[in-house]
Amino acid sequence: MTELLDLWADRPLVIAVDAVRSGRPTGSVLRIEVGAKPLDAPLNATSTHGFSLGQAVGLGQAVGRFPRRLVIYGIEAESFGPGRDRTPAVARSVEEVARRIIEELISGSA
Repeated sequence: MTELLDLWADRPLVIAVDAVRSGRPTGSVLRIEVGAKPLDAPLNATSTHGFSLGQAVGLGQAVGRFPRRLVIYGIEAESFGPGRDRTPAVARSVEEVARRIIEELISGSA
């Protein structure tokens, strides 16, 4: 995930989507507009990517390699094992998040 620092540095807007573990029901959607503060625990958990999105955000904030605006959609996953299929609830949430992102971009609120 450290590649994110190069991809999003100084961009006007970045929208990221990741699986989270927050204790909410599987498929729940979190929308977080990231500011200068560190992220909450659901996005700081260890990732199967080896580096969590929350850790990438924290590092980007610390070294000044950060987009002007970052919106994160987190989808509550049931399991995080490699090669696992999405549950039906997560699959529905992926579609919902895609619609919400498109709506935000069209309306200019993102």
